[in-house]
Amino acid sequence: MRTKLIAAFLLLCFAVQAQSPSKILKPHFKKIQKQKPSRLSKDQANSLLKDADVFQVMGVYTRSSNEAVQREAVRLTTKLGVEHEVERSRKVAVHLLLEAAKSGSSVIQYQVAHGLQKFQVSDFDELARKLLVEHMQTKPNHIDEFFLTAGFLGMRNELEAMRPEYRKRSATRRALNLALTRCGNEQKIESMMENIEKIPVNDQFVYEVVPMMVYTRQRPQMDFLLNLIMSNKRSCRPVGEDAPVLLRLGHQERPVPRGR
Repeated sequence: MRTKLIAAFLLLCFAVQAQSPSKILKPHFKKIQKQKPSRLSKDQANSLLKDADVFQVMGVYTRSSNEAVQREAVRLTTKLGVEHEVERSRKVAVHLLLEAAKSGSSVIQYQVAHGLQKFQVSDFDELARKLLVEHMQTKPNHIDEFFLTAGFLGMRNELEAMRPEYRKRSATRRALNLALTRCGNEQKIESMMENIEKIPVNDQFVYEVVPMMVYTRQRPQMDFLLNLIMSNKRSCRPVGEDAPVLLRLGHQERPVPRGR
């Protein structure tokens, strides 16, 4: 009896691992569409990560006209895309996200903007960069976040071409200038440092200005931060449990999985 139970358990595990992306995703999104709770198991997620064609299936859902389905598809595409071992698959995931931003609501665009910031530079091929430029040219919602993505990718020429459209002071213009700083625009690097040196170093500085400086990855900004770190001057309160979380304006480098 014990032997049969073990055999049945192993067969069940194999069946889960052997499931195609369609068999895993179809019932999941069917529940989402009916506004029923649904969550993929760890085994199902691992199975999807091992399938090189998972995003071919996922495209059906990222293009869905159902808001709830598209939101979940963008979330899953981001998660699986960032963690996928196959570079070609990660690139397809980026394409799907950019396509979703083009057709999606403001909420979807915000999801995509933040999702793209989790990928590596190498995950954005020529088509992805073209799609990003086309999207920015439509002046979408949350364009400031897409500017930061373009800055992360070093798309200086494309960003410079958009400067004339954003002459008035605004959050959008500040994001564009920040992206150009990341791209190495010397004028923007110097201008940013001139403004930063006028700002008192306090809690607000740490929470709002430091993330922007880290995003730029430029030497003057990094030297300024290093000097602050080495300074013995106490300008901020100790970080407590009630301290706000840093607003992430830059891209975090994703650790390269073993074996790649």
